Amino acid sequence: MDAIQNDELVISNQGTIKSNQDTIKSNQKVIKDNQGTILKNQGAIKTNQGAILSNQGAIKTNQKTIVDNQKSLKANQGTIISNQKAIIGNQKSILTNQKTLDKILKNQEAILKLLKKK
Repeated sequence: MDAIQNDELVISNQGTIKSNQDTIKSNQKVIKDNQGTILKNQGAIKTNQGAILSNQGAIKTNQKTIVDNQKSLKANQGTIISNQKAIIGNQKSILTNQKTLDKILKNQEAILKLLKKK
């Protein structure tokens, strides 16, 4: 190999080395950017985990509220049934009172007839 060929190879290798160094530098920047993205994503994941825990707490509270409301509804249904029974009882009393009033009215009419005859 003569000196000119050797010089050309050295120049070519130096170009390759510089190109590789530029590629390494570019890759290092990409790695640094990716590491920043990873850190941001980890922060977002941590935030989301906090939100999930908070939502789970809210769900648990809502489930307890639902159970409490169901108990209240059951109690209210019992009260409604009792009130309906009382209404039926009152209606029966009203009917009885109306029958009694009808008898009183008939008696009064009979008394009036007797008084008119005298």
